[in-house]
Formats: sequence, structure tokens, C-alpha cells
Amino acid sequence: MQTMKKIDASDSFVGYVYEAYFALSLLLKSNENTEIALEKFDDVSLIKDEQIIVGIETKHHKDDKGKLTNSSTDFWNTLGNWSEAYFEKKLRPQDTMLMIITTQKISDSSVLTNLRPENRDTASVLKKLMKSRKK
Repeated sequence: MQTMKKIDASDSFVGYVYEAYFALSLLLKSNENTEIALEKFDDVSLIKDEQIIVGIETKHHKDDKGKLTNSSTDFWNTLGNWSEAYFEKKLRPQDTMLMIITTQKISDSSVLTNLRPENRDTASVLKKLMKSRKK
């Protein structure tokens, strides 16, 4: 008797449900002229007057044991996606707020802590990431 290979897509499915839940939450808080798009530019996008004003990457992890660090794949893949969109002229950083929403905590030693709204310092983060890249 032939056995079927077990395929488990439940983690991916939970991630998509998380995106939809997050988008619905944003939609309920936004004004009537704002549109929400899923998987159009980012995982979730807020669009006003046909311009993307917020691009959000959502990262849901089944177990929240890991931490978001300077070297996290989630972080660098997201930066890669945003860079590609910038070079393809689909993204204007001066007009678009970019966010990563994750179920993971940011490591206390990570420069990413300086991207939180309460102590945002993008110049410092860029400088530290460039320095760590050269090592």
C-alpha cells in the first residue's frame, strides 16, 4: 500500500489569517477615504487617493520563542522587498510609512529597537547595520 506524503500548510494558513485580521483591524480604525489591500504591494497596504501611504509586512510565528534580531531572515527579506519596490519606482519612502508587524519580540541588543515609534532613529539604525555588514 502506498503512503501519502503528509503536507501541512497550517502555519502558512495561520499567517494569512493573521494578515486578514490585522487588515480588518486597520480598516475599522481608518477614515472612510482609506482602502486596505492584501498582498498588493505588501502583506497589508493602506491606500489613500490611489497612493500607498502605509506598507506593512506581517510576520506570524507559531511559537513566539524566537526574537527579531539584526540578522533575522524576516527583517532582511522585508528590506529586500522594499528595496526592490523602491528601485522599480513602486515605492516613495518620503510618502510611505513602512512597518514590520511580528509576533516575535525585538532582541534588546538589536538596533531594531531604535525603529520603535517612541525612540525612532533611522539614521543610527542605518549606520549600525552598515557597520555590522562590513564585519
